[in-house]
Amino acid sequence: MRIVIDTNVMVSAAFFGGAPKEVLSLWLDAGKVDVAVSPAIIDEYRRILSAFDLRHGGDIAEPLVQAIVAHAVVVDPVGKETYSRDPDDDKFIHCAQSANAVYIVSGDKDLLTLKNVDDIRIVTAREFLNEFAR
Repeated sequence: MRIVIDTNVMVSAAFFGGAPKEVLSLWLDAGKVDVAVSPAIIDEYRRILSAFDLRHGGDIAEPLVQAIVAHAVVVDPVGKETYSRDPDDDKFIHCAQSANAVYIVSGDKDLLTLKNVDDIRIVTAREFLNEFAR
């Protein structure tokens, strides 16, 4: 199963744990899901994770980004449609469409209010884990 992970879930996984970390573990540790990213998503991960590193005195960002690049399916999305109230979030939808992903895992209300785009379900980390366990 292929998924796209929103930046806020990646940050939560790296710095706070909980359900987001479990989602990341399904991918990086267990290999039970595939994660798709685009160059724009990788850039956003790097920028936001680095900012959290600065605030929290860590050095998590670059090793995590390198692991993402090494293990993710990188796609070059072609979509230009606007779906979200925040057009910056559309990169996750375009990536999911181009990668034939089943889920976008997010904590972003602008994405979560959409619930579905095409056949892609947009869910929280906890919702994804509950559905994955079925």
